[in-house]
Amino acid sequence: RIKRDVEPIFNRLLMFWSTEEVPHEVLSSFRDRAAVSIWYTCAKECLQTEEAFTRLVAKSRCIGGQDRARRLSAAGTTVAQQELLQALGATDPGELSPAEVAERRDIMDAIEYDFGGCERHRKQRERLSTMFGWDKRREAVERE
Repeated sequence: RIKRDVEPIFNRLLMFWSTEEVPHEVLSSFRDRAAVSIWYTCAKECLQTEEAFTRLVAKSRCIGGQDRARRLSAAGTTVAQQELLQALGATDPGELSPAEVAERRDIMDAIEYDFGGCERHRKQRERLSTMFGWDKRREAVERE
């Protein structure tokens, strides 16, 4: 590994991938500075774990005028996944049926409470885990 110290010089732009291969730290500064962080995510990869799914559904936004519902739906591998992701990604609940609105509300409530707090939230987690294979994938990783 190569270590580089980068001085905070006026008008300098530093860009890098923040991965395990590129460890980094930001040290104290005695002057004002600005930072912009942009996270690129792969929706298909995010469907593989509960934590990443939660971030994807609750916090992600699309750039470049892309339709969020369409982008999330495209990540699904089954019709059931695609329909669910379409409803979760909708920015206008008026586009959804009453059943889809209720399902979306139930899932978002469960996410807000980390799938805990009540039996309904835990059942929602079991359903999503079955649909996306979270527990099976975790067990496979733990066996390796």
